[in-house]
Amino acid sequence: MSRQTSVAMGMAVALAGMVKELFRKTRSYINSTPQVETVEVNSANVETTATVKGTAVTVNSANENKTTTELATMLAAAINAAALGVTATSSNAVVTVVDDVPGTGFTLAATTNLKSLTSVTPNTGDLPFGRFVAQNTSYGGQCHLPVAATDITSVKAAAGVAVRVDSIENESDQGYAIDDAVEVLAAGTVWVEVEDAVTPASDVYVRYTATEANPNLGSFRSDSDTSKAGALPTARWLTSAGAGELALLEINLP
Repeated sequence: MSRQTSVAMGMAVALAGMVKELFRKTRSYINSTPQVETVEVNSANVETTATVKGTAVTVNSANENKTTTELATMLAAAINAAALGVTATSSNAVVTVVDDVPGTGFTLAATTNLKSLTSVTPNTGDLPFGRFVAQNTSYGGQCHLPVAATDITSVKAAAGVAVRVDSIENESDQGYAIDDAVEVLAAGTVWVEVEDAVTPASDVYVRYTATEANPNLGSFRSDSDTSKAGALPTARWLTSAGAGELALLEINLP
């Protein structure tokens, strides 16, 4: 059997989250996912209200000539000022609201001049193998899929890739259940699924904002997808792959 055939066979049995080399640096976290809600401002220069945990938060009057981006910035600031146990950020006309304490949950209604976009419910579903995860900076022993750019770009938050382990009892399981101990690869090489085509010349980005086409937080790609994925400069691609295929990623986080 030729060397080329052997390599091809080895790549064929690769699975997302499978570590390729023996050298690795891993850490252990508990899988805990915060609730995340995103809403989009519909129109400029219109009074805008989000109802968070039953509290109406309103910004702007109809005479202030505010753009949708300005309204989103004002609404995020107003939600934070209300001290409701959530943290809001804005990007363009979109407001993202994250639960401060994973697992507690909150309600958010797009009451006036808002459109609900995506929702990540706390503590439901598995944390898939091969996805990037962030450390919860308020509760250091916990990790979650990234929901903000800083979950990827900040050395304080970025944790690494959830590793496939043999201790998952049900072979049909695709990841770690809520409250499972998650083995996270901080340094080493690991197979991950990519959203778009990558080569060793491509940059490494990680998704933190879900879209209809790409709903999987913590998945990997080659660009920012218009500010929906964060750069991971401490990683590089070692192989090429097409969209939906597996590529070998080398990561080296502190």
